[in-house]
Amino acid sequence: LRIHIYILHPPTWYQELKSGPKTFHPERVLQMPFCRFSVWPSPCRFVKVPGNSSKSKGCFPVTLIKKKSLFQLFAEKIRAAQKKYQVTVPLAIMVSPLNEKEIISLFEKNHFFGLEKENVFFFKQDLLPFLDENGKWVFSSQNTLAMGPDGNGDLFYHLSRAGIYQKLHQRKIQYLSIFSVDNPLLNPLEESLIGHHKLYKN
Repeated sequence: LRIHIYILHPPTWYQELKSGPKTFHPERVLQMPFCRFSVWPSPCRFVKVPGNSSKSKGCFPVTLIKKKSLFQLFAEKIRAAQKKYQVTVPLAIMVSPLNEKEIISLFEKNHFFGLEKENVFFFKQDLLPFLDENGKWVFSSQNTLAMGPDGNGDLFYHLSRAGIYQKLHQRKIQYLSIFSVDNPLLNPLEESLIGHHKLYKN
């Protein structure tokens, strides 16, 4: 598998851009200063992917002083982007049957962390049986298979099944920013990445 991306290094980023796609190297940083002027107000929305567990990592407090959860951090960053660019940015969160109530309850108790309720969507994964390293069934009790969320690979299927894809289409959304819950430093609005895709119509 080869991943291609435009690698840009100021002050030679323009020359490198013209040279075409290069193989991605994780240690290099994508820097596209001009994209910050081209990305908004392009339609964009975010899809957050929580971890596959019965206790969502997004609900845990991660900041030392104010004890903010990961969900709150991401919601605040989206609110800041909305204010900066004067746009509405919907948020879709994939939950599992194991943590659905916990996640939705957290958002409701905290008034959706300042986001508009109608712009926050929840959609559910399915459960699949666990297998051990030998491909054998794993049982949680003598007669019950151990089950867990089916992972992020079916994200687009679940988006469509829940009707969120249709809502995206109605809102004329063109770009998805898909991210996992684990990284508190992550910027849901990565202007450089979104601008790159817009610029090259990826």
